[in-house]
Amino acid sequence: SPGIVKRRGASLQLQGVSWDELSAVSMNVWPGCAAAPVLDMKGRLAGIVLGVATGPDGPAGEPDCYVLPVAQLLPIIERLKRGESRRLGWMGIWLSARPEDRQGARVLAVLESSPAQAAGLRPGDVILRVDERVVDDPAVLARYIVQTSPDRTVAVTVLRDGEVFELPVEVGSRPLLICCGAPWP
Repeated sequence: SPGIVKRRGASLQLQGVSWDELSAVSMNVWPGCAAAPVLDMKGRLAGIVLGVATGPDGPAGEPDCYVLPVAQLLPIIERLKRGESRRLGWMGIWLSARPEDRQGARVLAVLESSPAQAAGLRPGDVILRVDERVVDDPAVLARYIVQTSPDRTVAVTVLRDGEVFELPVEVGSRPLLICCGAPWP
């Protein structure tokens, strides 16, 4: 469907992963259109649909379609040509940063059948470190995990009920689809 670019440099958080430098486009997008091609006025590939969210600039309830620009796709395509993995690391948690925490990333939810659930993470846990990296914002953890190779074990330092301890978490392959809070096989 036709659309209008509302803004460039937009950000979106999907499944605990922050995506930056996106284009927010006003257009009709149907469920299941993630990764659909977006073409420019000359029919050239401009990017792919990453996700949909309600936009802050439009009328109430008007969704923005977030598009991953082709410039960000090219490095991924080059990795695929070299035979490297296309899968991103994934833990399966929803995070929040609350000002009263002053440090870490609070786990809001743990998805069923996820690496985080298998490791024993729980809602309410505050993640302070991942490997040697201090987690002072949820985006730090999200970016680190996305860049971690699936099947690699990371050390996650957790604060739970006043106790600090470490959990080994085997990073999984980010599922291509999350349905009803669980990864689609």
